[in-house]
Amino acid sequence: MADDDLAAAAATGLHILEGSIRPIKLSVASNEEILKAQPVDALGKPFPITQCSQLQDNPSLGLPLQVGSFESCGATQIDKCEGHFGFIELPAPIYHPSHVAELGKILNIICLCCLRLKKPNDIPPLCVTQVKKSNGARSLELKAPLKEVVGDGFWSFLDQFGFHTRGTCHRRPLHPKEVQNVMRGKISECYKQFGVACAHSTG
Repeated sequence: MADDDLAAAAATGLHILEGSIRPIKLSVASNEEILKAQPVDALGKPFPITQCSQLQDNPSLGLPLQVGSFESCGATQIDKCEGHFGFIELPAPIYHPSHVAELGKILNIICLCCLRLKKPNDIPPLCVTQVKKSNGARSLELKAPLKEVVGDGFWSFLDQFGFHTRGTCHRRPLHPKEVQNVMRGKISECYKQFGVACAHSTG
């Protein structure tokens, strides 16, 4: 608070409590948090963005408008609006460009058959690598060594995650939906192990 504000408060007899901010935690907003923060319609219901046309001159998202004001904050000038959350509903999961590298590191230490953490001496010669496409998009793929014999059912252990792949290619793309299922399965596995550990410690 500025000195002038403190002086004005003291003159009116108000008692100003002082404090300090210690830790600040930054994290990626969850789906639930984004849904709560996104604009709502006249009935107070959120409206997901399902078409590109909804992003053009949208008075609720704070995008540049030719006339009128922003419905979310009431600002009439673009420099007075900081923007607002919008929830884009996609037909299928996609990779977050800032998370692809970290996902690759996580997947490389997980056994994609049983979802347990690999032991250093048990790590099979399969690796997850990051792929950059010609349009700049990044994705993940699973690679087997060239000396490995890749039969028709080599990749069948991935069927449990939703997609069936046949063939003898040494490279196999990892669909974002598959990775999502892997991560969900790993979280469930961690909960099970944590529950067993708690039972042993309290039993």
